[in-house]
Amino acid sequence: MTKILASTAAVATLVLGLLSGVHSHMCIKNPHPRGLPDSYGGTVQPFDYDILSPLDQPSGRTFPCQGKPTGPILATLQAGTNYTVNIGGNWPNPATHDGGHVQIAISYDLSLSYTASNWVAVFTAAHGTWDPTPVEAGYMFTFTVPPTIPNSAHAVLSWVWINAIGNRELYTNCVDVSIVGGSSSSSATLVGPQLFIANYPGYPTIPEMDPGVDDGSEYLWDRPIISITAGPQTATPTIVTTSATPTTTTTTTTTTTTTTTTTTTTPKTTTTTTTTTPKTTTTTTPKTTTTTTPKTSPTTTSKTTTTTSASPSTTASSCTPGAYACSASGTDILVCNYSNQFVVIGSCSTGYTCDPATFTCH
Repeated sequence: MTKILASTAAVATLVLGLLSGVHSHMCIKNPHPRGLPDSYGGTVQPFDYDILSPLDQPSGRTFPCQGKPTGPILATLQAGTNYTVNIGGNWPNPATHDGGHVQIAISYDLSLSYTASNWVAVFTAAHGTWDPTPVEAGYMFTFTVPPTIPNSAHAVLSWVWINAIGNRELYTNCVDVSIVGGSSSSSATLVGPQLFIANYPGYPTIPEMDPGVDDGSEYLWDRPIISITAGPQTATPTIVTTSATPTTTTTTTTTTTTTTTTTTTTPKTTTTTTTTTPKTTTTTTPKTTTTTTPKTSPTTTSKTTTTTSASPSTTASSCTPGAYACSASGTDILVCNYSNQFVVIGSCSTGYTCDPATFTCH
């Protein structure tokens, strides 16, 4: 009976999505991603009025970034502070597909030639750990910018959503960001789980998700821990340059126009595009298959619009699925699976330890 009800709900949601048309899914609304249309407050052209659509290779809506090239810096990430990404769709009928897996990742690679080892997930909300009930204000996913993250004049923040029910789809948007307040060392690295994608040609397809049984969460737990560098660039934000209105001096025979150029280090919403050389240098830390029982206690706070993870439990059987933790030794990053057991999703490199505040290696 439960299976029949679940299937009926899935069909109902899918039909609703089909009836509401292509403009019915979700995208980043704040900070402004590449192509955000003016109807959602976007100011940088070209506007993409199909931005809510899932990825589709034949149409050119590809991974990463829906195939959209870099634009001006529209947000700044401050190392060591919390940052919130707002996701939403057309109200009152956004197609939330009963949730799914959400990841927020950072890359220093500005190219559109996707390399998985260039993207570190700084936030993960597995299916069942956040409430997909439609809300007009959208969903607020908050993460902590790692304190020792490499500074960058131009980096990319990406939201990736693997939907739970309906057509097997993948959604993503990219925001051009600068990163300040972190490390300016050329050897500084961002360490964390490698971004996982699915329901895309060449990658796994996750069937409609059945919470507690098989929703593909094991793929998230099996992500390798990688480290990426910012590459040879300065630690200051990209400078967006605008030209002031020319002033004209007229003589009896000649008109001279003088242009004054004003620069600012504060990111602006502008149509001027600053291009930074793509970054490289990635290393992959081997995964481990050992299971460690942590000593500290987990709590997971799930709200309609926000998902947070807290510390691990002293009793493995009492942990909440999706909760993150550091191992007692501080060398491993753990997550609670649907059997209420903490499992290792990656180990920190030599010289790094798991940060219990961000569950990344530092």
